[in-house]
Amino acid sequence: NAEYMGTVSADVDGYDPCMFCPLFMNCRCLDCVFAIFRRSNSGNGSTQTESKNVPMKKMGKNRNAATAPLSNVILDPKRKGPAVIIENRTEMSGEGSLLANCPIVQDRAYFEVKVLSPGKCTVGVAHRATILGAPMGRDGHSWGLLFGQDGVTIGENDVIGCAFDQSGYPVLRYFLNGQALNKDLNGMKGELYPCFSLSDGVKLKACFDPSEFAHSPPDSSFSEIMMSRSII
Repeated sequence: NAEYMGTVSADVDGYDPCMFCPLFMNCRCLDCVFAIFRRSNSGNGSTQTESKNVPMKKMGKNRNAATAPLSNVILDPKRKGPAVIIENRTEMSGEGSLLANCPIVQDRAYFEVKVLSPGKCTVGVAHRATILGAPMGRDGHSWGLLFGQDGVTIGENDVIGCAFDQSGYPVLRYFLNGQALNKDLNGMKGELYPCFSLSDGVKLKACFDPSEFAHSPPDSSFSEIMMSRSII
């Protein structure tokens, strides 16, 4: 597995870890920026500190699970088709479609999907209003790439990477086991959620936490999906 090349700021003396940060430390996510701002304006005077940059992948492996929860981004049990099964917050099987529990709010976001049992699936993004009892792409509210029968061939333990860039004209790029598929999708707009469609016995695991990424995002401008404070 490729080592994640992005970096985040490790815990800094004088600042408490932000409880909302998916890495449970001071970083550059909005929640930690707010926490640091509040601390620096609490009457104790300004604090100048030097942060240490630590590779995200390495940090994730050494993280203390008792105090550092995995990402708050999970599969939404309230936004799934009636025949879809969710296990362990991020594993999915059954028939139909489902969404993650938060939209993609940053300019560039990356997530992965691991194939636990092969079958047929579509992976992409959708509006919250998309129809969840049917495959993606049929209602004008979802966009995705088909894998399995009639689509890109997948097998057990394959990893599908999704890099969503909405800094300009939105585009969703796909990777399989770290290699670009050159099957980009575009034309989507509005508030979009990670979305998945399942059939033919497929079982998948959505990886939203960077400690679970098998491959690096396409470049350092992409990061894991950040949950906004208003959702938390």
